[in-house]
Amino acid sequence: APTNQAVPLFDYLRSSEARINDNYAAFTVSIRTSRLTFFYWMNYILVVSVLVLLSFFTFSLSASMIEARLSLSLTVILAINVFQIVLFEKTPDTGYLTSMHWFTISSTIIVALVAIENLVVYLLHKRLADKKAAISFVKSRLKSKRGQHAAHVIQRTVKTWLRRHRLRQML
Repeated sequence: APTNQAVPLFDYLRSSEARINDNYAAFTVSIRTSRLTFFYWMNYILVVSVLVLLSFFTFSLSASMIEARLSLSLTVILAINVFQIVLFEKTPDTGYLTSMHWFTISSTIIVALVAIENLVVYLLHKRLADKKAAISFVKSRLKSKRGQHAAHVIQRTVKTWLRRHRLRQML
Protein backbone atom coordinates (compact mmCIF):
# COMPACT_ATOMS: atom_id res chain seq x y z
CA ALA A 1 0.00 0.00 0.00
CA PRO A 2 1.40 3.47 -0.89
CA THR A 3 2.55 5.61 2.00
CA ASN A 4 3.91 9.12 2.33
CA GLN A 5 6.92 7.94 4.34
CA ALA A 6 10.21 6.95 2.76
CA VAL A 7 10.51 3.16 2.65
CA PRO A 8 13.53 1.31 1.26
CA LEU A 9 12.64 -0.25 -2.08
CA PHE A 10 13.56 -3.82 -1.03
CA ASP A 11 11.32 -3.66 2.06
CA TYR A 12 8.55 -2.14 -0.05
CA LEU A 13 8.77 -4.91 -2.62
CA ARG A 14 8.52 -7.59 0.09
CA SER A 15 5.40 -6.00 1.59
CA SER A 16 3.68 -5.23 -1.73
CA GLU A 17 0.77 -7.15 -3.03
CA ALA A 18 1.53 -10.14 -5.19
CA ARG A 19 -1.16 -12.03 -7.04
CA ILE A 20 -0.71 -15.36 -8.67
CA ASN A 21 -3.18 -16.64 -11.18
CA ASP A 22 -3.27 -19.85 -13.17
CA ASN A 23 -1.95 -18.14 -16.30
CA TYR A 24 0.40 -15.44 -15.04
CA ALA A 25 1.85 -13.72 -12.01
CA ALA A 26 1.13 -10.05 -11.36
CA PHE A 27 3.07 -7.70 -9.18
CA THR A 28 2.00 -4.08 -8.51
CA VAL A 29 4.53 -1.41 -7.55
CA SER A 30 3.65 2.24 -6.97
CA ILE A 31 6.41 4.80 -6.70
CA ARG A 32 5.70 8.45 -5.97
CA THR A 33 8.26 10.95 -7.30
CA SER A 34 8.42 14.73 -7.43
CA ARG A 35 10.76 17.37 -8.77
CA LEU A 36 12.22 20.28 -6.93
CA THR A 37 10.97 23.34 -8.79
CA PHE A 38 13.49 25.78 -7.29
CA PHE A 39 16.16 24.53 -9.71
CA TYR A 40 13.96 25.29 -12.72
CA TRP A 41 12.88 28.65 -11.35
CA MET A 42 16.44 29.84 -10.80
CA ASN A 43 18.12 28.33 -13.85
CA TYR A 44 15.47 28.73 -16.54
CA ILE A 45 12.51 30.90 -15.69
CA LEU A 46 14.47 33.67 -13.99
CA VAL A 47 17.17 33.80 -16.67
CA VAL A 48 14.72 33.75 -19.59
CA SER A 49 12.61 36.43 -17.89
CA VAL A 50 15.67 38.65 -17.48
CA LEU A 51 16.50 38.12 -21.17
CA VAL A 52 12.98 39.16 -22.19
CA LEU A 53 13.23 42.25 -20.00
CA LEU A 54 16.60 43.00 -21.57
CA SER A 55 14.96 43.03 -25.00
CA PHE A 56 12.69 45.86 -23.86
CA PHE A 57 15.75 48.09 -23.42
CA THR A 58 15.77 48.47 -27.20
CA PHE A 59 12.93 50.95 -26.76
CA SER A 60 15.30 53.30 -24.95
CA LEU A 61 17.61 53.46 -27.97
CA SER A 62 17.09 56.02 -30.71
CA ALA A 63 14.84 54.93 -33.57
CA SER A 64 17.64 55.64 -36.03
CA MET A 65 19.96 53.11 -34.34
CA ILE A 66 18.39 50.12 -36.09
CA GLU A 67 21.62 48.08 -36.04
CA ALA A 68 21.94 48.24 -32.26
CA ARG A 69 18.23 47.63 -31.68
CA LEU A 70 18.01 44.60 -33.97
CA SER A 71 21.32 43.13 -32.85
CA LEU A 72 20.20 43.25 -29.21
CA SER A 73 16.84 41.67 -30.06
CA LEU A 74 18.35 38.92 -32.19
CA THR A 75 21.02 38.16 -29.59
CA VAL A 76 18.32 37.74 -26.95
CA ILE A 77 16.36 35.43 -29.29
CA LEU A 78 19.46 33.30 -29.78
CA ALA A 79 20.13 33.17 -26.03
CA ILE A 80 16.56 32.06 -25.33
CA ASN A 81 16.85 29.41 -28.04
CA VAL A 82 20.03 28.08 -26.41
CA PHE A 83 18.15 27.80 -23.11
CA GLN A 84 15.35 26.04 -24.96
CA ILE A 85 17.79 23.49 -26.40
CA VAL A 86 19.28 22.85 -22.96
CA LEU A 87 15.79 22.51 -21.52
CA PHE A 88 14.80 19.93 -24.14
CA GLU A 89 17.92 17.94 -23.33
CA LYS A 90 17.34 18.06 -19.54
CA THR A 91 13.67 17.08 -19.51
CA PRO A 92 12.44 13.59 -20.32
CA ASP A 93 10.83 12.96 -23.70
CA THR A 94 7.08 13.40 -23.68
CA GLY A 95 4.46 13.47 -26.38
CA TYR A 96 3.47 17.01 -25.43
CA LEU A 97 5.04 20.35 -24.57
CA THR A 98 5.41 21.08 -20.87
CA SER A 99 4.60 24.44 -19.35
CA MET A 100 8.33 25.19 -19.27
CA HIS A 101 8.54 24.61 -23.02
CA TRP A 102 5.54 26.84 -23.62
CA PHE A 103 7.19 29.51 -21.47
CA THR A 104 10.38 29.54 -23.56
CA ILE A 105 8.43 29.44 -26.83
CA SER A 106 6.23 32.37 -25.78
CA SER A 107 9.32 34.28 -24.61
CA THR A 108 10.89 33.77 -28.04
CA ILE A 109 7.72 35.05 -29.70
CA ILE A 110 7.64 38.15 -27.46
CA VAL A 111 11.24 39.03 -28.29
CA ALA A 112 10.59 38.40 -32.01
CA LEU A 113 7.67 40.83 -31.83
CA VAL A 114 9.97 43.37 -30.18
CA ALA A 115 12.40 42.96 -33.09
CA ILE A 116 9.60 43.44 -35.63
CA GLU A 117 8.43 46.53 -33.75
CA ASN A 118 11.98 47.91 -33.87
CA LEU A 119 12.02 47.49 -37.63
CA VAL A 120 8.62 49.17 -38.07
CA VAL A 121 9.65 52.10 -35.87
CA TYR A 122 12.84 52.53 -37.89
CA LEU A 123 10.94 52.54 -41.19
CA LEU A 124 8.44 55.10 -39.87
CA HIS A 125 11.26 57.23 -38.48
CA LYS A 126 13.05 57.12 -41.83
CA ARG A 127 9.87 58.07 -43.70
CA LEU A 128 9.30 61.01 -41.35
CA ALA A 129 12.92 62.16 -41.77
CA ASP A 130 12.54 61.99 -45.57
CA LYS A 131 9.34 64.07 -45.39
CA LYS A 132 11.02 66.66 -43.20
CA ALA A 133 13.95 66.87 -45.62
CA ALA A 134 11.57 67.30 -48.56
CA ILE A 135 9.61 70.02 -46.74
CA SER A 136 12.76 71.93 -45.82
CA PHE A 137 13.99 71.64 -49.42
CA VAL A 138 10.71 73.01 -50.77
CA LYS A 139 10.65 75.80 -48.17
CA SER A 140 14.16 76.86 -49.13
CA ARG A 141 13.08 77.09 -52.80
CA LEU A 142 9.87 79.01 -52.02
CA LYS A 143 11.73 82.10 -50.90
CA SER A 144 11.95 83.41 -54.47
CA LYS A 145 8.98 84.80 -56.47
CA ARG A 146 9.46 82.18 -59.16
CA GLY A 147 9.38 79.38 -56.59
CA GLN A 148 6.17 80.73 -54.99
CA HIS A 149 4.47 80.88 -58.40
CA ALA A 150 5.56 77.29 -59.18
CA ALA A 151 4.23 76.07 -55.82
CA HIS A 152 0.88 77.78 -56.48
CA VAL A 153 0.60 76.09 -59.91
CA ILE A 154 1.44 72.69 -58.41
CA GLN A 155 -1.19 73.12 -55.69
CA ARG A 156 -3.90 73.97 -58.25
CA THR A 157 -2.91 70.99 -60.41
CA VAL A 158 -3.02 68.59 -57.48
CA LYS A 159 -6.42 69.89 -56.32
CA THR A 160 -7.83 69.49 -59.84
CA TRP A 161 -6.41 65.97 -60.14
CA LEU A 162 -7.86 64.97 -56.75
CA ARG A 163 -11.33 66.28 -57.73
CA ARG A 164 -11.27 64.32 -60.98
CA HIS A 165 -9.94 61.20 -59.26
CA ARG A 166 -12.74 61.33 -56.66
CA LEU A 167 -15.35 61.71 -59.39
CA ARG A 168 -13.98 58.66 -61.21
CA GLN A 169 -14.19 56.62 -58.00
CA MET A 170 -17.80 57.66 -57.48
CA LEU A 171 -18.80 56.59 -60.99
